Amino acid sequence: MVTAHPRDLLDIKKVRDATFAQFWARVGPMFEEGDKDTAVPHLVSQATGVVVELGPGTGAQLPYFDKTKVTKIYGLEPNAGLHVQLRDRVKTCGLAELYQLVPHGIEDIDKLEKVGDLTGTVDTIISVQVLCSIPQLDANLRRLYTLLKPGGQLIVYEHVKNQDPVTYLVQRLYSVIWPFFVGNCHLTCDTFRSIMKIGDWSRIDMILPKPEETSTLFPRIHVIHSPFLQNCENKVMSESSVTRSIPQSDVCFEVSIIDTTTNIVCHAPSLIQPTIKNHEYLHLPTYAFLLKHPSGRNLLFDLGGRKDWRNLAPGTVNALETRVTNFDITSNVSDILNSSNVDLASVTSIILSHWHWDHVGDPSTFPKTTSLIVGPGFRKSFMPGYPSITSASLLDTDFEGREVEEIKFIPSLNIGGFAAHDLLGDGSIFILDTAGHTVGHISALVRTTANTFVFLGGDICHNGGVIRPTPLVQMPDTIPGDIPLLAYPNGCPCSIFTACHPDPDEARKKPYFEVSRDNASWYEDPEVAHDSVTKLQAFDADENVLVAIAHDEGIGRVCDMFPKGTVNDWQSKGWKQRIRWGFLNALPVEGHTVRGKIWAL
Repeated sequence: MVTAHPRDLLDIKKVRDATFAQFWARVGPMFEEGDKDTAVPHLVSQATGVVVELGPGTGAQLPYFDKTKVTKIYGLEPNAGLHVQLRDRVKTCGLAELYQLVPHGIEDIDKLEKVGDLTGTVDTIISVQVLCSIPQLDANLRRLYTLLKPGGQLIVYEHVKNQDPVTYLVQRLYSVIWPFFVGNCHLTCDTFRSIMKIGDWSRIDMILPKPEETSTLFPRIHVIHSPFLQNCENKVMSESSVTRSIPQSDVCFEVSIIDTTTNIVCHAPSLIQPTIKNHEYLHLPTYAFLLKHPSGRNLLFDLGGRKDWRNLAPGTVNALETRVTNFDITSNVSDILNSSNVDLASVTSIILSHWHWDHVGDPSTFPKTTSLIVGPGFRKSFMPGYPSITSASLLDTDFEGREVEEIKFIPSLNIGGFAAHDLLGDGSIFILDTAGHTVGHISALVRTTANTFVFLGGDICHNGGVIRPTPLVQMPDTIPGDIPLLAYPNGCPCSIFTACHPDPDEARKKPYFEVSRDNASWYEDPEVAHDSVTKLQAFDADENVLVAIAHDEGIGRVCDMFPKGTVNDWQSKGWKQRIRWGFLNALPVEGHTVRGKIWAL
């Protein structure tokens, strides 16, 4: 290794850069050859206009630029040891008149002033396996975002943290020494999440890691983001690609929504934050779902509460009496099914989103042939039940004599960032690992037509204001009259509801709430739950996915309930748009609650 001066040996950054330059001179050609068979050539060819390329290195991506589309390329390369090869590559590719080498990284973005003020002038920013090495990624990405003009694009091809916990642990171990020898590269970056936080995007085309990559140290994502156009501020423009990652199938369930008659009132801080004045309580209906498979196999997703709730485990009864403001249950789900002549023996499995009392219901009312399907860690945490273990939260009778199948997610299928399991092997229903609320919390993505789905979220969150609005699902200027608002049946300006938003300046594109981090929160791991909610927002932005969380008030005001109808034609009926803003009903208007005594229990 050669340095300019002996004192440079004391400069860690210079030593690291020199080490990486020597390393890359040897292994770079191998990586370049491998990239030819990836998405990199196509992604780079999409660059247009004025381009900022982050960390071009020795110029591996230069051959893929379309010279008929670009007018200027600024290459931000801080490693001086790579500059000679980069300049040679620029000439070889015939880009000398278009290319300007900038000897700085985005962490020194202020030094770009030497080439002029680029704020709001850049058409394309492109990063190929560079963001992993940028210090203070979130802050520097926010500054980079300011360079993009409205309608520009950020093109990213990056390796990211692995969702498989074992492989992620290996990544963490490698990261002890890896960054020093490989240009400050960090294997565990959650790059997509960082990008989503820096600004408003009108389009997101994202390809998640391939199934075979979920056990590697370098799972890749590639994404094209476009900022909102200035003249489209009032128009939601989203092209979420979540459904593109779902294996194709034409096997669909007939999905019915069951009002479990479990109605709950609880303190808002136990589930959401911040608390808005005159919105100190949440009024929660509770929905379960009957899923009819064309084979004749019927499933249930959740059971609501049990009407004889005093027969729950003592610890659970105590929690209800001390932590829940009020609740009312008039029927078990088994009663509701019986009253509509559904043979309980036809229900082969009950999928429990998690262990809480308002979802587990009373499984003992179903035949022993009905199995339970639960999430990771459920058996260890909750079996056996009470009275075998006096402190247990669930009952022995919940499991007695029946099969309990615990889903074991393997790194072979990932949908929208969630580990997934094809439950029946035919693409009709995928169990998703939506961790955070409780141990073993799971959701289900159920196919309603060949190209549409319903996301049964359980308690991934408890209020539509946790996932809406977002930059991809902005609140419209006028809330339409077909959205069932109690106080405004003919619609109203959105300003009536944005007035109470905790962040009024961002009220039309930022969720009202987050999951609660309060000491009395029902969320066992709020940080993980927040991550799950962030992923859910991409599903909510996909026009082919109807998000149905268990306690969404908007569902009951829009959808047909069992036994009157199914949810399968939700898209043609426009239910998604009508449900989307249903949570506004509970928000205060001009400082006063609108609800009145509708939920006096």
